[in-house]
Amino acid sequence: MYDSKLLWALGNYSRFIGAGSKRLQVKTIEEKVPQVYVSSYLQNKKFVTVAVNPTENDLDLDIDVKGNKQSFVQTYVTSDQYSLSPYKQYQDTKRVRVPAKSITTILSN
Repeated sequence: MYDSKLLWALGNYSRFIGAGSKRLQVKTIEEKVPQVYVSSYLQNKKFVTVAVNPTENDLDLDIDVKGNKQSFVQTYVTSDQYSLSPYKQYQDTKRVRVPAKSITTILSN
């Protein structure tokens, strides 16, 4: 049996973003996060953000949700070392780690 990272990568979206989710506008500051691809969704009053980091370096993202302070954050990572695995927990959305060459799903409420 072959463990396909492509299927795990798709899981970063399909496991957390369900029918009826609303896609949110995302603005990034290019000089802070070059070559990172980010999309965000609202599902059942919770925020789901998926960040793709194709670079060789870990990135720390500051995620600002207008009008909402996020009090709990859980990340899930797919990379050469992880297969949609729980990664880190945070108390807010400041300096959320996105490992090098990974797809990271960021769940916040």
